[in-house]
Amino acid sequence: MAYSTLSQLHMLRWSSGEAIAWGERAIAIAREQGDDEVMAHALTNVGTARCSTPAEGGEGMLEEAVALALRRGFHDHAARALVNLSWNLVARHRYAEGLDAIARGLEVADRFDLRSHERYLLGMRAWARLDLGDWAAAERDAASSLAVRRAHGTTSSHPALLAQARVLSRRGDPAAAEPLDLAWRFAVTADEAQRLVPAGVARAEAAWLAGDVAGARRIAEEAVAAASPTSDPVFIGEAAFWLRRTGGLPEVPEGATGPWLLSLRGEPRAAAERWRQLGCPYAAADVLAESDDEDDLRAALATFDRLGAARSAAVLRARMRDRGLRVPRTAPAGAPGPGAGTGVAGLTARQREVLTLLAEGLTNRAIAERLVISERTVDHHVAAVLRTLGVGSRAEAAAAVGGAHGQDGHRIGDR
Repeated sequence: MAYSTLSQLHMLRWSSGEAIAWGERAIAIAREQGDDEVMAHALTNVGTARCSTPAEGGEGMLEEAVALALRRGFHDHAARALVNLSWNLVARHRYAEGLDAIARGLEVADRFDLRSHERYLLGMRAWARLDLGDWAAAERDAASSLAVRRAHGTTSSHPALLAQARVLSRRGDPAAAEPLDLAWRFAVTADEAQRLVPAGVARAEAAWLAGDVAGARRIAEEAVAAASPTSDPVFIGEAAFWLRRTGGLPEVPEGATGPWLLSLRGEPRAAAERWRQLGCPYAAADVLAESDDEDDLRAALATFDRLGAARSAAVLRARMRDRGLRVPRTAPAGAPGPGAGTGVAGLTARQREVLTLLAEGLTNRAIAERLVISERTVDHHVAAVLRTLGVGSRAEAAAAVGGAHGQDGHRIGDR
């Protein structure tokens, strides 16, 4: 077990060679001694490490770990193997298989009350649904993940925090700052590439969307530096894309593959088509927004509007105006579209929830408890609701959607 734990520590730091070497030593002893628990633990470590290398068999080892652990009643080992399998599948854009592994993991976690694994798996499902363009479902999963043992935040909340933050930053919602900051603190504490690179990429995207190109470049440089030792294309491609987008990285880095490599080579249409084949509408539009072709830019803008990515759309509209192109008007409030979440006067789905509870006379603290979010986040949402509706008070916000009294008949207060 000592050898297997060393393997796990190296695997978490993406030192795949060392992880495999120590894990195989553990497997050899476990097989000789007939120790199934050590075997399940070591198979998970080696299988995960092999998934990030050209070596084959990683997924098979993870499935072997799951089957062995379930057969012998090692439920935590089974759930951990399914978490790692899910992460590798979703990170490599194999969403159908990843969602299946997540469902299996959630069944084990729920049956045996493994809340940390449940939290991680719900966050992974939020990540997958975000990529696939179902932002409303991604937000629900992220909220459910963060509600699990809310008082005891750990790195198991990392995927949910990043999914939540990226939805909000693409919409231009200032509430994105809180989950983004928390995810970054967890990443720095863990000091692992699997946390640092995704959090860095999300921070770079948020800074770029906010117009802070220099800040985005600095963050992207840190993400590329964190990704480089891993040699894993999961990390390298997206981090390099953001460094290139912000004016750095003149050379295409070794290890980048797939649609990220096509973008880095200056082939936005090909990259967008590959993202569409993978089922990722936002990523397809985002890389297409790098094109110099007006039709490509219009197609990207239409997708941003459909998804409700208001801030991304605003950045692209500004670029089109700078180039002297005719810019389509902003999508009408409430325009339908998968994951758009738009509604009353252009409010997002979460803002509509806040407005409904506000109209019931709930305080910000009560709204936070009802929605399982922080009071600070509610403050941001209320401010965004008032700003979007163009009103100066909570009472006016309620009146703007059909009356100044909440559903329970009580007058809405100022707080």
